[in-house]
Amino acid sequence: MSKVPVTSPWQKSATTCPMGDPGMAQAQIQQQQQKGNQSADFGPDSGGRIKVITTRVTEIEDKKEKTIKNLLNAKEKISNEIADLREKIKLAKDTITKFKDEISKYQGDMSVDVSGLS
Repeated sequence: MSKVPVTSPWQKSATTCPMGDPGMAQAQIQQQQQKGNQSADFGPDSGGRIKVITTRVTEIEDKKEKTIKNLLNAKEKISNEIADLREKIKLAKDTITKFKDEISKYQGDMSVDVSGLS
């Protein structure tokens, strides 16, 4: 295998690549850099970041529980209000029926004198 000089991003001088392909060497360098970045995000020095993420997740869960509780309370309140309104409608219908019966009773008893109209 021939050795091809490759310049890494963190070095100004050229290095030789045992693989023979500068593109492969560049890909390997990028992979190593990405691995380094990932380990920096979750390494021993990242305790503060993990704590912030954990705190944020806990806040979201608390907010979710409060929201669900509020929704269930609102649902119960609305259900009770609907039941009250249904009862009021039923009472109103009963009252209308009573008034109709009263009106028809008096209309049947009324006699109209039409003799003077002609």
